[in-house]
Amino acid sequence: METIAHEVLKDEALAAEAASLKKEIHDAIESMAIVDNYYYGKVYAYEVDGYGQYMLMDDANVPSLLAMDYLGYEADDRQVVAKTDLFHALPDLAQPQESVTPQAMERMGQSYGYMLYSAVLESSSELNSLKLFKAADRAIAFIDKQRAMTAYDRELEVRHEVGPFHGKNMHLDILVENMGRVNYGPYLNWQRKGIDGCVMINDRFAQHNWKQYALPMTNLDQLNFEAGYEEGLPAFYQVEFNVDEPADTFLDMTGWGKGFVVVNAFNLGRFWEEGPQRRLYLPGALLKPGKNELLIFETEGKHKDTVILCDTPDLGDE
Repeated sequence: METIAHEVLKDEALAAEAASLKKEIHDAIESMAIVDNYYYGKVYAYEVDGYGQYMLMDDANVPSLLAMDYLGYEADDRQVVAKTDLFHALPDLAQPQESVTPQAMERMGQSYGYMLYSAVLESSSELNSLKLFKAADRAIAFIDKQRAMTAYDRELEVRHEVGPFHGKNMHLDILVENMGRVNYGPYLNWQRKGIDGCVMINDRFAQHNWKQYALPMTNLDQLNFEAGYEEGLPAFYQVEFNVDEPADTFLDMTGWGKGFVVVNAFNLGRFWEEGPQRRLYLPGALLKPGKNELLIFETEGKHKDTVILCDTPDLGDE
């Protein structure tokens, strides 16, 4: 109907209304009509009520949700085919650089991306607070791979109560993201990223002997997706899909937390559930006939088993 209104009737108002209805139906099918079956995996339900309830049965009548394939409906989702978390992938991506105190990215020869700071808390059997000095731009702290703190921008200037966590020789890991620099203002020459000061633990400057892992994310071809995976940690996700004729599209990251996407070795850009933008523009020039690859790095432990390619942008609420 959208095509007829646009190309035959030349009625752009009707075309827009048809496109809106198409999107509403598409989103409803993708979010409500596909359910997990114990024996067959993801299948179409026979009918749903829109509130999370559904009925599964075999019925040859048309129309019904079961007839979506027969009627020509094509789901735009692409399945995640492999995944590995950052900690399992670390040996393939970076070698540790040791120092007494944490070092900023620039002091370690890195300009962008992420830096992972690791230390063993040999002098503390309890952890109840953290404060990072001269840190930028966004930090996530883990204690024995449990999330302890997330802080962004000015939140990094204050003390954070955590846990409490208890144990001997607890492992503290702090993943810091460089979210960009400005090219103006009085702080132009004071924009070091990572941790350029120190880490206060339980209100004491007591921790030394840090390991830094530089993660510019330019060597993702070295990822080993068989290294291991633990749910809830920063992780890499691989998606493969086939393209007949490359064309512009939009990558819907709804349901994913925060991170970035690489398409056929090209860094497409960042996504963040905070919005407002929900979809990343994917130019057809980055795609190729045949098999294509998406690599998604996600830091919040929020992900889906699929990504969706759409024909319209979504810049969020107006």
